[in-house]
Amino acid sequence: MNQKEFELIYAEAFLRWINKTYDYDYRAKLPEILESSNMPDIDVEGISANGLDTLYLQFSQDRRSKNGKAYDGSFNPNQIGKVIEDKTFKYKGKDISKIILIIQGSATEDTAERIIKSQSLSLKYQISEFRGIYYLSPPKSVMMGGIYYDEDWFVISIKVVSPVSSVFPS
Repeated sequence: MNQKEFELIYAEAFLRWINKTYDYDYRAKLPEILESSNMPDIDVEGISANGLDTLYLQFSQDRRSKNGKAYDGSFNPNQIGKVIEDKTFKYKGKDISKIILIIQGSATEDTAERIIKSQSLSLKYQISEFRGIYYLSPPKSVMMGGIYYDEDWFVISIKVVSPVSSVFPS
């Protein structure tokens, strides 16, 4: 499985969560962004048939999910914040206000929630220039080389998409 296929699987899982949570109709599509754009590279776009804002998704792994390997107990809790900081630094000078950063997770839901709460990541990154920041991880039963991609994955909001009224109701 190549990187784009891997990102599409994550995008489809995230957009299923968006559609289920907010009763929307987004679908994943590979982007058509001009290279001259001041926006960073977009991995996947979320397109709505009902004319809602396009969602520009940028993915980054939590450093324990490389090549689809599952959480193995050696997860460093500082890595979630580090991923956000690394992406922010990487795109310094670029317009990231339309980008939704999705961290491709490998921790269990309980572990990820504990880390995000204990480090106050939601509070710390509310002022991030990213439009939204989410942690997304497959359920334990999903093997990245296998089947069952349509199961519910868990999503933890670190920074909810803004402006809230534009796409995500309060």
